[in-house]
Amino acid sequence: MILGVGFDIVALDRFQALQERDGFVADILTPAERLALPDPLSPLACALAFAAKEAVLKALGCGLTRGWRWKDIETHTHGIRLAGDVRLFALHRGVATIRSARVCTKRHAFACVIIEGAYQGGAT
Repeated sequence: MILGVGFDIVALDRFQALQERDGFVADILTPAERLALPDPLSPLACALAFAAKEAVLKALGCGLTRGWRWKDIETHTHGIRLAGDVRLFALHRGVATIRSARVCTKRHAFACVIIEGAYQGGAT
C-alpha cells in the first residue's frame, strides 16, 4: 500500500552556490554518503542526494520542522536508510519500504520517492 510519494528537483547552478557555503556538505551528507560518492564535493552528486532527502520528507508529509537533521536520511545507490527521529516517525506511520529513483540532466537533479506500508487488507 502506498503511503506517500515525493518528488524534488534541484537546479545545479543554484545548488552549487549553496554548496560553496562553509559546512554545507557536512550538514547534508553523512560520512558514509561522502565515502560512497566518487567525488563528494561534486555539485551533481550532492544535488542528487539532497533531492532524494527532500523527496523523502515530502513523501512522509513533513519537513525538517521536528528538529530532524538531513543526516537522519541517508542515501545509497541501492536505497535510502532512515535514522533517529525520522526513522521513529516512519515506523509509527507504518513505513515498510522506501523506493527511490534519481536522475539528472546538465542543469537539474531529480528524485522520486515512493513510501510503502504493509497491506492491511480490506476493500480494493
